[in-house]
Amino acid sequence: MRPHSELLWICEVCGAARMAQESCEHIAVVRDDLRAATHAHKLALLTKVASYLGLGIGLVGLLFVLFIREATSPSLFTSGLLASLPVFTLLLSVVGFLKTKSLRKTRRSRLEKAYKSGLLELMSKSAAGATPHQLAKTLSIDVAMTERLLTELNVRDDVASEVTDDGQIAYSNPNRGQPIEMLPSAQPATQRLRVSEDATSSDTGTASDTEGSEVKTQLSSIAKT
Repeated sequence: MRPHSELLWICEVCGAARMAQESCEHIAVVRDDLRAATHAHKLALLTKVASYLGLGIGLVGLLFVLFIREATSPSLFTSGLLASLPVFTLLLSVVGFLKTKSLRKTRRSRLEKAYKSGLLELMSKSAAGATPHQLAKTLSIDVAMTERLLTELNVRDDVASEVTDDGQIAYSNPNRGQPIEMLPSAQPATQRLRVSEDATSSDTGTASDTEGSEVKTQLSSIAKT
């Protein structure tokens, strides 16, 4: 493996995204995300080259149309017909640049998702928790990136953090030993509130039914007496 500016680590043979910690690559979700990041990266390179090529062809075509117009003075319809092809090529190049930007975002998101799963795996193997510097060293990635990913992971229910004696933050996984694919994801706050309200309404309804049943029983006893 060797370092890469966009994919962090890649295979020297095939150029696919890899992780320095090979034990994390045994996780299915990590392999899928690394594969998706590699695919998006290669497509982004392809669309980038095609977009620049289309831009060059379009500009040269427009210059050629201007030269023909100055040299032969064709009609307006002919000039428009000649300019339509380079203009269309320029529009395609703009679409290509937008697609390249979208693929880069996909590459980044899938790569970060893979490293988040790797961080969860490493935390699950550490009984005392691990600091961002320790996790960054294990994965051979930047500490700033590790801290950002851990901050995003800290909102999950299966990630805990505490301050150590030397003032650093240690992250751990309470679901230690459980496979990554089975770990629960963070539940949105709105969904939590909705569940709580439903549970409260259910408890209130049960209590009301119970009180109503007790009152009916007492009235029935009085009537019999």
